[in-house]
Amino acid sequence: MIYIGVKFFEDGREYNYLTDDDTIRPGDSVLVPVGEGDSEQELTVTSKHYYKRSEVPYPLDKVKRVIKKVDEEEKQ
Repeated sequence: MIYIGVKFFEDGREYNYLTDDDTIRPGDSVLVPVGEGDSEQELTVTSKHYYKRSEVPYPLDKVKRVIKKVDEEEKQ
């Protein structure tokens, strides 16, 4: 299981998202669902961790998933 961390500027806490995309690295931009309405927000990846299913830091049925990695071409 691949968990990536992103930080929101408002509070500086890191939030984890689940992904299957092993090409995502810290420093990359990703599109993730945020809040109750799951509005899409582009954020920078701050960390990446690999876990066994039995050792995940946040329950799989509650963790949100990365929508996609944002390519450099999409930023321009």
